[in-house]
Amino acid sequence: MTRVLTRAIRWCGGAVIALLALAPLTTLPARTVHAAPLPLTLVSQTFNVAATGSIGVSVAVPDSIDLSQPAGLTVVVAVFTQMGSREQVADVVRGRLPELTDQVTMSGPTVIRPGSQRLDLVVPLVTDHPTVGSLFFQHSGVYPLRVTLLRDGADVATLVSFVHRLPDTNENVEDPLQVGLAMATSSTFTVDDTLSVQLNGTSTTELGHLVEAVGSSAIPVSARVSPALVSALASGNNDQRALVARLANVLQQHTVLSAPGLPLDPSALAAVDQASLYTRWLRTGEDQLSSALNSPAQRSVSLVDTSLTVQGASMLRDLGTRLLVVTPVVYDNLPEPHPDLDRGTTQLLSVRLSGDSTVNLAVTDRRFQQLLGEPSANPLLTAIDGVADLLAARQQVVDDGGTPHRHGVVLAGPDLSVPNTAVLAALSGLIAATPGLHPTTLDDLAVRVDPLTDNGVDAAVDLPTTPTSSVASRVSTMNVLRLGIAATSSMLDHDDPRTAQWRRLLDALPSSAIDDVQVARLSNGISTALASIQQHVEPPQGFSFNLTGKKGTVPVSIRNTADVPLTVRVRMSSSKLRFPDGDRLVLLAPNTYTEVRINLEIRSNGRFPVSLEVFTPSGATRLGPVVPLTANVGGLSGLGNLVTGAGALVVLTWWGRHVRRSRRKRSAERATHGHPSTGFDDSDPTPVSGLPIDLPRTVDGHEATTLPDS
Repeated sequence: MTRVLTRAIRWCGGAVIALLALAPLTTLPARTVHAAPLPLTLVSQTFNVAATGSIGVSVAVPDSIDLSQPAGLTVVVAVFTQMGSREQVADVVRGRLPELTDQVTMSGPTVIRPGSQRLDLVVPLVTDHPTVGSLFFQHSGVYPLRVTLLRDGADVATLVSFVHRLPDTNENVEDPLQVGLAMATSSTFTVDDTLSVQLNGTSTTELGHLVEAVGSSAIPVSARVSPALVSALASGNNDQRALVARLANVLQQHTVLSAPGLPLDPSALAAVDQASLYTRWLRTGEDQLSSALNSPAQRSVSLVDTSLTVQGASMLRDLGTRLLVVTPVVYDNLPEPHPDLDRGTTQLLSVRLSGDSTVNLAVTDRRFQQLLGEPSANPLLTAIDGVADLLAARQQVVDDGGTPHRHGVVLAGPDLSVPNTAVLAALSGLIAATPGLHPTTLDDLAVRVDPLTDNGVDAAVDLPTTPTSSVASRVSTMNVLRLGIAATSSMLDHDDPRTAQWRRLLDALPSSAIDDVQVARLSNGISTALASIQQHVEPPQGFSFNLTGKKGTVPVSIRNTADVPLTVRVRMSSSKLRFPDGDRLVLLAPNTYTEVRINLEIRSNGRFPVSLEVFTPSGATRLGPVVPLTANVGGLSGLGNLVTGAGALVVLTWWGRHVRRSRRKRSAERATHGHPSTGFDDSDPTPVSGLPIDLPRTVDGHEATTLPDS
């Protein structure tokens, strides 16, 4: 009976205290406002508490509050309604507390230590029913916790935190929510005309900040660093090399993300069909990172902090990207952001690409941008706020009927910037120690987390089709110069270093590390260098040459004024001549004339023009104007014999006809002589053939003949 009466009195007392406490609790100012009551500073706290364990809290009291006289000082530790959503956690952080559920009042030297300006509290937990001197937590979950210092019953200082009551043996183990962390260097830099990085204090300081942040993290980090910057520092002074060594050391347990060797906009390059150029720079960047950091770079995740077009995303996907991690700013500027994203931030979206292909997209969490991006007066309290928010997000998934381990949150600072080191150290340490949260890499998160769905179909969004920047004019310049480099480099020895240097400069023109003025200077420099080499080749002046035979050879002297050998293509052409050897590739010795003998065959006699041209070996560029030549062909070989033979054939033909005519004439005379009317003898023989003989006819009384008239 006594125990029941005591419990009833305690319940009544608690109710009265709750009614008295609710008014001041609901009007607490936000933590950023310094007004009465003064804020207590959290020194340490047990955040994850077993169901039958105890909460340990140590707070520092402002110096303006005198603890040397503990009389009249009491401490009230209160717990409030369990958090069921992220918005409820945000309300508590802003100072709006929910309903009070239990509290404990404490005093005496074990709590208040004079001269130390600290309050050291240990409060046990109970789960079955309220108990004097203990805080009642009926279910596992996250609860707001308030510590208030009172003097003579008036609040003089207060602190609001959270506590995570773990499941007991009768409750299910908390299925963990996936948590990933991303960061990237973002400071810009420039390169000189040899593409050497111009180191500046800002970029070096940021890289040092990243080293500290990654080194402080207790959970996996997916980090993107500038390959060119890291490579330049690795070749710098002792301090710079030491910085790279520290970076390499801290990244061994984390993920290094691929990046182009120089900063390039994938959307701008994809718009002008320069995927091959982006790929070359991506490989260069991976090689630089691997060499400097002794860690392989992964392409499966791309951090996106600027606008990305569908063409750019398609190019990244073709290169191996499986997850795009974008900032809220980038996401908000999509043509049609998905309306359910605010509730579905723990899930992925699909991005529609060309055809039926897609790529996954994750948006970095909005609530953690400010938390990770700004310094905190109390990093531990900030970390507790953040972990309470993540656990509330997990609870939302459970309440919606989802599976927490198939959901995830990507943490990052504003625009993927490097987080505040002190905050990250406290937050990551608490995440790693909290059941219900599972730290993971972004690559793993992309596989584990399910996409957001609409009626069973993956929710999809579209990306812009037009890039915010253009490199079209730079690429146009590159295309012209690329032809010139190909033509001129074919004149040089295959291992001449100038060829590789020109191509490397050419590939760098689309980078944002080079401004328009420098682009013009570099392109003009390449053009001048190419022209200078081509001008070292001096074809001969025009000349005439004589040919008398069926075949011949024409010597041509070409001068090379360069200090190195140059290869050229020599071409001679004419409609009256044939050149059996075709174009001739000729190696011109340095600083001298080289004679080239051109073989030809004659087709016709006479005087006619011939053209001589000298090209680069590729045949794409002519070195100087066409050289006009004149060919004088006096007689083809064998022409006299042809005329003599023709004359002999005419004489023989006449002689044969004359002999046949004479024979016919004599035969006719004999026949006339033997006819009776003429008195010839009958004994004269007749022609052997016995055929009648056609006598020659006469024309105008003259005898017909085959000879021409005299």
